[in-house]
Amino acid sequence: MILTFYKKSPITEENHGDIAEKMIVLSFFNVDYPKDGPEMVEHIFRKVFPSYGYVVRDEQINLAKHMYETLCNGKISLSDIPVGLGKTHAYLVATIVYKLFHKTGSLKPLIISTSSIELQRAIIKDYIPEISKMLMAHGIITSPVTCVLRKGKENYLCDHRLNDYVSTLDPDKKKNSEYQALTH
Repeated sequence: MILTFYKKSPITEENHGDIAEKMIVLSFFNVDYPKDGPEMVEHIFRKVFPSYGYVVRDEQINLAKHMYETLCNGKISLSDIPVGLGKTHAYLVATIVYKLFHKTGSLKPLIISTSSIELQRAIIKDYIPEISKMLMAHGIITSPVTCVLRKGKENYLCDHRLNDYVSTLDPDKKKNSEYQALTH
């Protein structure tokens, strides 16, 4: 992490104390950040979010960790989660943490598909900016999370497109469970 301060004059030994005082009050000063994804998920839900009034929910943390592990393993997860658990925060945190700990040379996007236009709007206008603000204030990320909304019939998966895709797959080259999930 690099901290910069705007100073009109050079830093001297006399003003080291002033700079130290400014650094000490930062919310992320002297924080021992988690070294892996599951620990970072825990940190965000147990330390960062509660500092903004969010309640800690173990089921939500477990869901986010499950989603994180699914991303890490390149697998598919189908989950039936009750209303009100905090799924949106769980999957957004999981994807952000995944990107933090799995920086590759490519800019592969993580895709989130929603069931409603209203949820799409909320993610873009509320969730992403709010989570970004909290994570930046705690020194976890240095710039806001970016996202893009894709709409239009060419961006949706329908039965016809799914069947076309499945017809191109070689069942012997796919995990049986994944192939079965796509075909049933």
